[in-house]
Parts: sequence; C-alpha cells; structure tokens
Amino acid sequence: MWTAPCSERPTHCPTETPGVADAVVMGDSAINRLHADVRRLVFEMLRTPTSVAEVLREVLAELYISIELERIADHAVSIAKEAKTIAELPPIDPAVDIEKLAGYCREQLREALGAVVARDAARAQSLTLKDDRIDRIYYRVFDDLIERMHANQRNIIPAVALISVAHHLERVGDRVTNIAEALVFLEDGQIVALG
Repeated sequence: MWTAPCSERPTHCPTETPGVADAVVMGDSAINRLHADVRRLVFEMLRTPTSVAEVLREVLAELYISIELERIADHAVSIAKEAKTIAELPPIDPAVDIEKLAGYCREQLREALGAVVARDAARAQSLTLKDDRIDRIYYRVFDDLIERMHANQRNIIPAVALISVAHHLERVGDRVTNIAEALVFLEDGQIVALG
C-alpha cells in the first residue's frame, strides 16, 4: 500500500526507505557474483564424463534459472531506486495497492524456489495461476494510477514512479514463470509455456 512521504511519517523514517533501497542496490553485486559462479559450475559440469543428454538438460536448465534469478535481482534494484524517489514525493490518495502486488510476487518467487530445491515439476506448473493473479492486479494498479493522474496533476510524478515499480513487479512474475518452465524441462524434458 502507498504510504506517506517521510515528512508525514514518524521521525525514524528518513533513513528507512533509502537504507533498504541502498541495501538492495548494493546486494546486486553479490548476486552477479553468484550468477558468475553458477556459469563457471555449468561449464565444469560439461567437462564431466556422463550421459550427454542428462548433463546438457541439467546444465541448460540450471543456467537458465540462474539467468532469470539474476534478472529478478536487477528488477529489485530498479524498484529500490524508484522507492528512494517515491519516498520524497507526496502520497497518492487514496492509496494504490502496490504492496499486495509485491506480496504476490514474493509468494510466487518463494514457491518457485521451493519447487526448484525439491525438483518438483508439478508444483512448478501450478505457478501459472499465481502469475495470472499478478497480471490481474498489475493491470488494475496501472488503470488506478492512470485515473489518479487524470484526476489530479499533482499525482503525475508519483504515479509514474509507481507504474514503473508495478511494471518491474509484473516482470518478476514473468521471470518466475520462466524458472518454472526451466524446472519442468529439467525434470521431464518437456518444453512448456506456462505463462
């Protein structure tokens, strides 16, 4: 949910949003290093003698999952940068439900990572419905923000920033679906389109 800017919140607020946002931005380099490690391990796996088809499927799926996770981290960095801007802007009234959209994205990502760890392709396939839910709320939030901009010009700058956040969250949902598709390929050898 959209919250008031720092000037209208308790005095401990000024460092809250920028501090969290800065931590997300700084954490991106660690994720990039992990992605590089996965890439290196993938190439090492290709040198290990075993069934070529098995290894290639494993390598391709794990590399693809790694790429999607790294891109999700990039979206998080973009959201963090927007959050720092939004914290300094006047609030939109009534509030827009970005928090619900973010919560759905977190839930979907957690579920996908659980499926990857458990190597549960059926669980991964069930994520399609959750991506549909993310898409529905994204379009609702988008439409709400456009209406707020038309209703009051004061809303234009914060609404544009919130639309950017909502767009990044929706893309996270799409990337989680891509992870689920990679897991199905890894486990079943099937190329499916879950989104």
